[in-house]
Amino acid sequence: MTIDHARLTALFTEAMDLDGDQQRALIERVRATDPELANELGEMLAADDQIVTGLRTAGLKPTDVGAAFRRRTAVPLERVEIPGYQITGKLGAGGMGTVYAAEDATRRPVAIKVLEVAAPEALARFHAEAAIMQKLEHPNIARVLAAGDARSRPYIVMEQIDGVTLDVYAADHAAVRDRLALFAQICDTVEHAHRCGVIHRDLKPANIMVRRDGEISIVDFGVARAPESRGRTMKGDLIGTPLYMSPEQATGRSAEVDARSDVYSLGMILFELIAGKPPYDVRGKSLPLAVQTILSTPPARLDDPALDALCRRALAKAPADRFASAAELAAAIRAYASDL
Repeated sequence: MTIDHARLTALFTEAMDLDGDQQRALIERVRATDPELANELGEMLAADDQIVTGLRTAGLKPTDVGAAFRRRTAVPLERVEIPGYQITGKLGAGGMGTVYAAEDATRRPVAIKVLEVAAPEALARFHAEAAIMQKLEHPNIARVLAAGDARSRPYIVMEQIDGVTLDVYAADHAAVRDRLALFAQICDTVEHAHRCGVIHRDLKPANIMVRRDGEISIVDFGVARAPESRGRTMKGDLIGTPLYMSPEQATGRSAEVDARSDVYSLGMILFELIAGKPPYDVRGKSLPLAVQTILSTPPARLDDPALDALCRRALAKAPADRFASAAELAAAIRAYASDL
C-alpha cells in the first residue's frame, strides 16, 4: 500500500502539538483504518527528540514536513558512498540526517554528516553550518575538512572527536570543580563564536563533546546565525531545542536573539551539570505548554546560594537581567570555583 503523504503530513503536524499520551491515542485511531500509515506516523513520533525537535531546530514549518520526508529513505550502511572516504560505521542519527564514522585516504578518522531531507530551508541551513564552522576556526570547535554532495545527499566532513557528549561525561565525573572548569571552557568557546558574530542558538549537552584529553569540542552549528544572515529568520520561526531555549527564542522573537540568548542556554547547561537535571522540564509537553513553562516557571533552587545566584542570573527571563556575555559568565564561574 502506498503511503498517503498528504495525510501523513497533516497527522504529523497535528501530533507536534500533542503530549505523549495524546500522540499514542492518535496513532491508535489511525491504525484502526490504516495500519501502514499508523506505523509510519509512529516511527516518526517515536524519535520525538530527533525528528520533531529536529524539524523545529532547523526552522522548518509544518508545511515543509511532507516535502522533507517524502525523500527520506534509509540507505544501508554498506551502500553509503562519499567520494574519497571509506565509511566504517554510524556514529548517530537525528531527525535531519545521519553522522557516519569514516576514514580518508590517509586512514585518518573523520565524521561525515549527511543531510537526509529535501526541504529547501534545511538544505540552506546545512550549507550555512559548514560555512560558519569553517569561519570560526577554534581548537574547541570541530574542524570542517570538506563539504560536498554525493548522489543528491549533501554532506559535511569533520574531524572525528574521540570522546563523549557532555552529559555522559558529567555522569562519570562528580567533582564540582572539574565540571565548573569544563563549563568555563565551554563559555570561552562560545565567546569566541560571539566575537566572530555567530550566535549558536542551540547549545545543549548533546552538541558538546568532551575529548579524552579533557578539552571540549562544540560539534554542531546547524542553526547558528552569522552576521550576514541577520534578519533572514522570519518572525515567529521557532529555532532551537525547546528545553534549552531562551524566552525570546521560545516566543519566536528572532530579532531579540543575541549573545544573551546563548547565555541563557549556558545557564541551563550549568544547572544540569551541577544538579544532574534541568531547572525545569518541558520534554513531552505540547509546544504551547512548553513555551508557557519557559516564560513563567522560575528555575529550581541549587543548594549552594552563591552558585544558585549565578545560575538564576544566567537564566533570567529578561535578556537585560542576564550576564551580558559568555565571557562575563565564565569569569563569574572561575571566581566562584577559586574559593572551593
